[in-house]
Amino acid sequence: MSDEEEETGDTFGIRQSSLTARVRKILTDYPPGAQILKELIQNADDAGATEVKFVVDPRNHSKKHLLFPRLADCQGPALIAYNNAKFDKEDWKGIGRLDESTKEGKVMKVGRFGIGFQSVYHITDVPVILSGKKLGFQDPHSYFLRTKEEEEDGITVTGKLCNLSEFHRDRYRDHCIPFVGLFGFDNVTTDYNGTIFRFPFRNPEQKFKSKLIQDVSKFFNPEVLKEDIFEKLKNEAPYILLFLKHVASIELFTFDEASNKMQLYFRVAFSKDCMRKLKELRQDCQDRCNQRESFVNMGIPIVEIFDPTVGDQPQQQAWLLANCVSSSDPTILRLAEKLKVLPWAGLAAPLPCPIEMPNQSFVNLVRDGVTGKEIIKVLSKYFRNLAHRVTVPLQALKSNEGYAFCFLPLQEPTGLPVHVHGYFRVSSNRRSIEWPSHNDTGEQATWNKHLVESLIIPLYAILLATKPFLCSYVGELEEVKALTDPYSWWPPSYIGEKSVWGHILKHSPGLPNLVRKMPVFWSPRNGGEWVKASETLLIPKECPSSIAKMLVKLNAPVTILPEQILKCFKDDLFRYVTPEYVCQLLRSRSTRDAARALLRDTELLEALLLYIFNMPTDSLVNLPIVPLNADLEPVDLMLSHLNSDNVYIVDDELTYNILPGLDNLILSRSLSEKAKRLFKRLASYKAFCLIDTDNDPDIVCSKLLIKSIQTWIPNYSHFSSTYVWYPGEGNMPSSSWLSDLWEWFHRTGISLAMVEGLPIIPSLDVTQYDDPPETTLYLLTRGKPYLRCGTSTADINEIATALGCTLIPNCEMYSTHELALQEFVPSMTPKVLLSALSIQASITPLPMQALNHDQICTLRSYLLSDIPKHKRGRKFLASLPIYSMGVGSTTLKFAPLTSQFIFPPYAISFPGDLCFPQNILNVKVSEGHLFETLLGRGPHPLFELVKYVVTGLPKAHPQRNVIFIWILKLFKTNEYDIELSNYLKSLKFLPSTKGTINLVGALFDPEDNILVKMFSDDEPVFPHGDFSKTLLELRMLGLNTWQSIKDNPSLLKRFLLNRAKAVFSLPRDKAMFCSTLILRKLCQNYQFISDFRNIPFVLSECKPPFEYPPNLLWHGREDFMSPSEICVANDPKVLSYLVGSSQTVISSSNYDASLLTQVEGLKGLFRPIKWNDVCQHLMNIIDLDHRTIHEHREVISAMVMATYQFFSRTQRTLQDQALPDYIWHDDLGVFLEKDKLAIKPIEGLSLIPFRYALTEIPRILKYKNFLKSMNFYKQFSIVDCVEVLVEIDDGTDDHTTTVINILKYFERVSFNGKGVLIPTNDSRLLPPDECTYDDRGLTDSGAFSLSGEDEEEEDEVVFTHADVTKDMARFFKVVPLTGRIGRPRGLAIAYDQKGQNISLTTRIKSIIRNYGQHIDVFKELIQNADDAGATEVKFLIDWRSHPTITL
Repeated sequence: MSDEEEETGDTFGIRQSSLTARVRKILTDYPPGAQILKELIQNADDAGATEVKFVVDPRNHSKKHLLFPRLADCQGPALIAYNNAKFDKEDWKGIGRLDESTKEGKVMKVGRFGIGFQSVYHITDVPVILSGKKLGFQDPHSYFLRTKEEEEDGITVTGKLCNLSEFHRDRYRDHCIPFVGLFGFDNVTTDYNGTIFRFPFRNPEQKFKSKLIQDVSKFFNPEVLKEDIFEKLKNEAPYILLFLKHVASIELFTFDEASNKMQLYFRVAFSKDCMRKLKELRQDCQDRCNQRESFVNMGIPIVEIFDPTVGDQPQQQAWLLANCVSSSDPTILRLAEKLKVLPWAGLAAPLPCPIEMPNQSFVNLVRDGVTGKEIIKVLSKYFRNLAHRVTVPLQALKSNEGYAFCFLPLQEPTGLPVHVHGYFRVSSNRRSIEWPSHNDTGEQATWNKHLVESLIIPLYAILLATKPFLCSYVGELEEVKALTDPYSWWPPSYIGEKSVWGHILKHSPGLPNLVRKMPVFWSPRNGGEWVKASETLLIPKECPSSIAKMLVKLNAPVTILPEQILKCFKDDLFRYVTPEYVCQLLRSRSTRDAARALLRDTELLEALLLYIFNMPTDSLVNLPIVPLNADLEPVDLMLSHLNSDNVYIVDDELTYNILPGLDNLILSRSLSEKAKRLFKRLASYKAFCLIDTDNDPDIVCSKLLIKSIQTWIPNYSHFSSTYVWYPGEGNMPSSSWLSDLWEWFHRTGISLAMVEGLPIIPSLDVTQYDDPPETTLYLLTRGKPYLRCGTSTADINEIATALGCTLIPNCEMYSTHELALQEFVPSMTPKVLLSALSIQASITPLPMQALNHDQICTLRSYLLSDIPKHKRGRKFLASLPIYSMGVGSTTLKFAPLTSQFIFPPYAISFPGDLCFPQNILNVKVSEGHLFETLLGRGPHPLFELVKYVVTGLPKAHPQRNVIFIWILKLFKTNEYDIELSNYLKSLKFLPSTKGTINLVGALFDPEDNILVKMFSDDEPVFPHGDFSKTLLELRMLGLNTWQSIKDNPSLLKRFLLNRAKAVFSLPRDKAMFCSTLILRKLCQNYQFISDFRNIPFVLSECKPPFEYPPNLLWHGREDFMSPSEICVANDPKVLSYLVGSSQTVISSSNYDASLLTQVEGLKGLFRPIKWNDVCQHLMNIIDLDHRTIHEHREVISAMVMATYQFFSRTQRTLQDQALPDYIWHDDLGVFLEKDKLAIKPIEGLSLIPFRYALTEIPRILKYKNFLKSMNFYKQFSIVDCVEVLVEIDDGTDDHTTTVINILKYFERVSFNGKGVLIPTNDSRLLPPDECTYDDRGLTDSGAFSLSGEDEEEEDEVVFTHADVTKDMARFFKVVPLTGRIGRPRGLAIAYDQKGQNISLTTRIKSIIRNYGQHIDVFKELIQNADDAGATEVKFLIDWRSHPTITL
């Protein structure tokens, strides 16, 4: 319809969204989480409450006695909030207004049930409030509280307020049950002195789906609420109370369902000791709000935080709390009046505990144009009587994370290290502060800006100026490079990037301008003091911390500012330390001696060098910066032309070690590499008294080495031959000096000719002594008869001396100069000694008699270690009488290798108690190859030696076994000697336990546990006990083991047959072991089965299983039987269930289950389970008496099912078999006759217990093949139903339901013929023509008389059973009569209609307020026109007045 066609008067107006949609919109602005609790805290604070408590109640309460039944879903877990303030009329009215708040126009109530309260709908649908005499319910959905009548009439009910006394009645008492026991509320409370909010969690299983929030899963779990909301509130605990007006404690509780008691989870509260001063601070602020001049007060409240999981005692945090209220700024006063807000700002900064300060207050200190100097003057006056400052150690801190407050903290941190409070105009969701921008120039943003400029900035300066009066710090400068305690309250420079809080620094005049002339800069001078900027000397980054410490000790006025603080000020405000300043300070007469003492610290000296080295060279002259290696103060750096003593740079450790006594001439060696390089560079200039020795060893040899020796040998000269040296005594060097000296010769490549004449050859090897004794030092020179000892043992040196050689000890220190030293002192070797002995022997016989047995052996080993290559030398060596003849127990003698002898394999060890021929050479293993080299041939073969020893050895020889054991050990070490192996295998030498001599291959291993268990003790099959330690060798020669038997199939078969036939003669345990092992081997070797089928080696089961019915026959005996007579299965119980009474079975108690599983598959070995055996066993079960079947019902059932399973899986044709005409019913525990069974029942009709369908018998249908062979009826018929009626009539039990179902079936198939019986109300079955149905309700009795009361005879009418319907009765032609029925109703209590509501005007006013004054009406209209598709937009301001007569 076009606009012209619209009828006049049609409804046209503004439509507002539903209440749930409005709440849902509010929830998108208010985040879930701890903000919910903060809104409730704010409301409690506005109400004047001093205590706030929260508890997560996980209990489920009774739902039986409720006035509003739909609230049953709200009787589960809930969040409980308590405060000790009472609701008044305005509170009950205000909590029901969604867009309007009772706080409007009341400046001291910032959150009294405003929009923020709606955040509770994040977790609940029905808030419940108990306060005073009332109990209120809110229901934005208008679902939970509506009665049936209200719902039918379309009445919207968003809340109800009831008298608390109404709910103590038994009828509706369950509404109060969740509050009982909480915060002083009990069963009889009718006027509660406080307020309890209950917010039941949404239940995801409830049928009602909330329209307020989409995801209900997050908050319904109490554990999630505790971990999320409670934990977040804990994080804000140290500062959450600071700027509230009344609340002094917040407690969080959990609920222990076991004890039905609350348990404290967390508590934050002001200390009791500070409560009086805290109340004064709060009250003063509220009293001074409307004055025309500023009022500042400060105090130090202590916040106590108690967490039971952390400890038994609360943790304390002190805060310097500063508030500023009112102002003389006219803009502030004008906006406060217009916006209904207060000129109130506050700051809070953390302090160390314990600290005390009386409350301080200042009037008109915060004003336009106030200077830092004025602030300090006022503070000094007030704080001069403060008892003392708290002294704390200086330490680096992580910057505090400050928050903005509007009595409670807002969501995002400010970036400031302190907390800032103000009566800010914040967004409705309390997330952000309004601030002027190109999009926002409204009065609310302007108010916030003026609040920061006029109140917060000067108050911040007062806060910073107060800290020096309260705290003093002690510490080192190196600790202040990060943000530290003295500056922990300062705003960092990067805060200037933020539009709101950066204004503190960017505004002019800002905070930096106010504090620049205040003594707020800390310096460690004089133990730590506060100074002004003009008095400080800043340490730049490039200045090392050690230099800064030095400057502090020299009482220089230095300090360090953290970078983020320094950037807040202009560059020209501070002076800085420079290298020029440091040099000037070190040369100063007043500090020179103190600086020289400090510079004994090499680390400090190094830092100083690195710091000043780049200055001009002449700037370094006369500075005390040259440290000596001696423990002396540094000397001045002097110029070389002044003839001062040189200082030598000895960087090399080894060079320093060979120059003892020269520390007063050597530069300190503890300097860092970088510092050393600096001094080396100075030395390279040749302008200073510094000489570098690293690249000039000649200086060391020509000057320093001689100077060093002269410090401990004052009379040293090149003309003396020897000197006495006492290592480590007095000023003499230690023993390492000599070894270091020779090492230095090697490293520098110095020729020994350059040091000829130095006393460097010792008479003792001093390196071998921890405390060397007096030592003679020989000069290094040629032409002396010195012979150095060899590197062998001391015995060789003694032997060499006994044979006429003169020796001096050899030292390892010479090893790097061996070749050059041979020119001066040759060293002894085997060839040198052999040559010397040869020369001596040509002059006179060698005195061999002077050597004992051990010395001769030592000499032989030494000389053989380096056999001459030339024949003449080998011949002379062989001619020496130093070689041992004789082995075993034969007496040894020494002889030359010139006569006939036997050279055995030298690895052989001959038994010491056996006697061998004398002509066997006694050769050590270590000398064997040497003898081969000396003789030019190898030893005799082992086979020849063994054959020589064994040949002619009699059988009765007393050591015969010992000799053969020795031979077996020889064989073990030479197992690849084929000749020896074949010889021993063919030799009968091994005695058995009974004494018979056998080949090795004829006996068995006695350590083979399997074989030992398979033979009796009387069988001579194991070796004699003397050979128990040579079984390994015997196995190598063919001794039988179980493994070797298994590996040979033919041998295994013979062995198993032998043991199977011997089973009867073995003891029972060994017989069973043999039987078991034979069965296992047959499972692995099917080809053996036919040979074992008729050998009696398998044990049968003599006793039935424990659960076997006692009256059922057991077919079995305890005996070893042939496998062909025994049945076997992997499950012994199933085997007994199949043929227990008809066949013998294998013993399950003597064979393990795994073996039975394996032998079941041995076809052809055991007797198979036959059809007739199973059938006979089943007949035996059926023949059992009823009592036995009843008492053993479970096992009988298992047996029968096992037989059915067997019959079902057989491949034979079942129809020709003689099967029993009975079927087992598992639930009833009886056998049913076949003629009372059918495959399927009649659909919708059960004839149990008179007839059974196979589909109704548990577990029977899975045996389909078996059932098919039984030829059951396919389905029951009408004939069966008639027979069942007769059987019921003949019985005594009541089966009326079955009869009714049969009649319904007859009615369904239209059968009403002969045999139908109708149930009566006197529990009989009669034909239809003998009973009557009451079609009109004329009687309720079982019989109805047709005659009068006075007649003697009555015609009794029998009525049909009550379950026989009139239609059924008519179908079966029963004679009719009559009947009738009736029904009832109930009540409720009175209540007030309450709840949330939104007036349209309020809603529009809220929208206008949210848009603010900067709304552009024209832009909004243009946007709407564009959305409608318009191409032109025009505006006209019409100032005319029009007629009103015809309206």
